[in-house]
Amino acid sequence: MVDLFESLLKEIIAPEFAKRGFKKKKRVFYKVTNDVLQGCHYQRARFGHDCEFEFGTVPFCVGLESANGFISYSLGWFPRRFNAPYKNHYFDYTEESIRSYLAERLEMLEMVAFPYFDSTVDSWSCYIEDQRMRARLDIYQKEYTDYRALFTLLKAGDYDEAMKYLATRRQDNIDKYNKVAQEYSDDPEYVQIIQKRLKPYQMKYDMLIAWINAHDYECVQNFIAENEHKSLIALGLQPLGGDLQ
Repeated sequence: MVDLFESLLKEIIAPEFAKRGFKKKKRVFYKVTNDVLQGCHYQRARFGHDCEFEFGTVPFCVGLESANGFISYSLGWFPRRFNAPYKNHYFDYTEESIRSYLAERLEMLEMVAFPYFDSTVDSWSCYIEDQRMRARLDIYQKEYTDYRALFTLLKAGDYDEAMKYLATRRQDNIDKYNKVAQEYSDDPEYVQIIQKRLKPYQMKYDMLIAWINAHDYECVQNFIAENEHKSLIALGLQPLGGDLQ
């Protein structure tokens, strides 16, 4: 049985992405532009009649682990969410209702998302846009925005500014662990799970700080190059032009 919502989305919204060079994988429209992956993910409510669109630009230099990683991480990194009031908050399963609903979402994409993609065509322009937007982001979004800012600054060779982010990220990591250790002191197994999850980040931050303090910038740039290569391989985009896995 053909899903009416997906069928109409393919008719109304998908062509607008296609004419801008985006491909589609499941519920993600994506496009490789220079050293970033631009993406828009839509997620229908599990219960109810709604669909949320989120979008953003993810630099390859962050070192993505998988296509699923891109989707989950980028949702955190998406600096804008469609939280403006809608005339059509929900749809029923009639063609007229879904058409009206998707037409309104398309209007929002044209007003906000597509201009955002036009302004974030590489990692540095993405960083500039993030800084412009930062005051409007919530704490969760700022955390992921700062994470990709760190790697963009490293790639650009702005080590003084990157060190500020590294120090903050490192301390945040420590604070997270200490908070969990305190709140779950009666559950050492859970504390160990969190420690195991945070340890790779801590090791990464310590390694980068040591390299920068030693002025070993070649190691830093090799690390960034490896991250970019890892992202492309994980996403199935190596060689460039491939399809998202």
